Amino acid sequence: MLLLWVLNRTKPVAEVKVVEETLTVVEVVPVKLKTVTMELDSKGVVQAKKRTQLAAELAGKVVFVSDKFLTGGKFEEGEVILKLDPATYETALAQAESQLIEAEVALTAEKARAEQARRDWELLGRGKASSLTLREPQIKNAESRVSAATAAVVRARRDLERTLIKAPFNATVSRKATEIGNFLAPGAPIGEFFQTSPLEIRIPLPLDDARFLKKKPKGGYEGEVILSTNLGNQVVNWKARIDRDESQVDQQSRSIYLVSDILPNQAAETPIVLQPGLFLDATIFGKVFEKIAVVPATALYDLEGVRLVDPQGRLELRQVEVLHRTGNEVYVSAGLAENERLCVTEVPTNIEGAEVEVRELPANPTTKLETNLR
Repeated sequence: MLLLWVLNRTKPVAEVKVVEETLTVVEVVPVKLKTVTMELDSKGVVQAKKRTQLAAELAGKVVFVSDKFLTGGKFEEGEVILKLDPATYETALAQAESQLIEAEVALTAEKARAEQARRDWELLGRGKASSLTLREPQIKNAESRVSAATAAVVRARRDLERTLIKAPFNATVSRKATEIGNFLAPGAPIGEFFQTSPLEIRIPLPLDDARFLKKKPKGGYEGEVILSTNLGNQVVNWKARIDRDESQVDQQSRSIYLVSDILPNQAAETPIVLQPGLFLDATIFGKVFEKIAVVPATALYDLEGVRLVDPQGRLELRQVEVLHRTGNEVYVSAGLAENERLCVTEVPTNIEGAEVEVRELPANPTTKLETNLR
């Protein structure tokens, strides 16, 4: 018994250690409200505003072809592309002009006969002369022959002019379909041409994003567009402007298509030729929104929830209104106030009021949109 008492009195006493609580370290940025122009990203293919396939209007042998009538050749509006043998049409014009002269002579002679008939009636006749006596039907017949002969001359001259096949606008040859020595029938293809300038680009846009576009007073969309492509290590830009939309929705992609005019006089500024078929990135500048917080996508949880850190260093969970999302940024239109501390670190457990250790980060001074506009 004594031994047990001695052992109990002399047993070692465990040291009690106080374990310090480790706080979760989070990064925060101050909320900044700003005015932003909505930026919508897409891609599109450059295309000609006009494209046509020329065909022969007359039959004839090709006797002249321009040296520029090659794929990629460029023509000014009204410039001769090729010429058909004009001999048949020159003969037809000469015959038509001869018939016109004969009809005009016949009309002059008929008018002289009518004048003589009027004088004879005034000397010998009684009462009012009939239209037949005054040769009025004969005059109308002669006048109609003159009109028909005049029309025949106009048609013959037009046919002769059409032996010269000219560019309908400033055009580039995309396909050649005939050559010198060929005989062309009416409607035979000559070649395919597209308008050299101006060019346009067809840009798809999700239907949900159409609400961010500016609208014209009389309907339709408007707005500026920046087009770009990477050329080696250099980014090349062009300016464009929305001209119209195609007034229909693609059922498979639920997209609308905007057609934008590429502004002229930019060729000298770029090291690459802007031409149909070029695939470009497009940035469309839409409506302006005020008091928007542009926050990193990592700041959100459950799609529309954010974490804030209050002045006492505790987590606060809050629901916000999301206006728009991009790959890395979220545009918040309501629910955040200026200079609130926004947590951008993913927290394993979202516990309202949990204490955290704060690491302050500076606010991003510019968004991608503002950088592009400089």
